[in-house]
Amino acid sequence: MTPDEELDVARVWLRYATDGRAEDFWAWDRLATLVVDQPEQAWPILLRIIADAPEDQLGNVGAGPLENLLSEHATALGERVEEQARRSSRFRSALSSVWLSHGEVPPPLQERLQHLTGGRIRIPGSQP
Repeated sequence: MTPDEELDVARVWLRYATDGRAEDFWAWDRLATLVVDQPEQAWPILLRIIADAPEDQLGNVGAGPLENLLSEHATALGERVEEQARRSSRFRSALSSVWLSHGEVPPPLQERLQHLTGGRIRIPGSQP
């Protein structure tokens, strides 16, 4: 996927999240597929969405593609997620809307993510 294609997916995903236009659903579907099957390709799109999203949409990004990325690929991408959370308040805001099941992320990463979000990331059955 080229950088222009990544930008297009991010832009249209945000438009779909904001306006819900049926013709934009393809971007939501494309990102959902990338998150599961090609997380390395999904990562820059997700970062672009978080950078460009209106503040009131960051929770939707967290509860949607970011949550799915962590639930599917926490071991592979956990350090990257943690580093981004350290650097970006917008990323932390999105991360704070993530809900994960206890055990979906390795316990040390779980503790660090809870610390970085001030305990706002939701992992039922874990200790904040």
